[in-house]
Amino acid sequence: MSKPRIENAEVVAFRLKVPLTDLERLAQTAGAKKLALSLEYDGAELVLASGLSDSSLRFRPIGTDAMLSELAIARDEGGAFLKSVVLALARKFRGDLHLRLVWSEVERNTHGNWEEIKVSRGEIEDLAQPYAPATVSSGPAGEQMDPGEPDPEPPLTEEERELSELLSRARANWDEYQRLKAGK
Repeated sequence: MSKPRIENAEVVAFRLKVPLTDLERLAQTAGAKKLALSLEYDGAELVLASGLSDSSLRFRPIGTDAMLSELAIARDEGGAFLKSVVLALARKFRGDLHLRLVWSEVERNTHGNWEEIKVSRGEIEDLAQPYAPATVSSGPAGEQMDPGEPDPEPPLTEEERELSELLSRARANWDEYQRLKAGK
């Protein structure tokens, strides 16, 4: 049985600024190779694209940073590009996203025909699907960890530990809310 995939995504809003050096490092990681990521200039803009899906991020370089100018997610098997690239960058660089995803498995479309994902300043707001963005280490190599891989993760910083605890409590509260709501 194949994994569910994101058929397409409606991008409602986004804001993300990434240092150019981090984009370049990301494109060189083992995770990037597994997703067949490429980072290339298209005119004056940089495009980070997956060779395994029709998903990409387009950035406009501004000095030493890159501002996200376009986001496309389609045919994303298991949501790999969304989790390992989009959500990981949004989390690390405290970005904002509002997406409506259409999954191949109807059960994942929690709002009728789609699932809504909101990220505000790097924090996932809508926990209908408990996404765990791939951890992007703060190590010198900027290595991205692939979800599901047994590779050891670097130790969490104090801020990451606090965020993890907050997310765990939020997930528990969400589960309790769903349980109580279903009991009505």
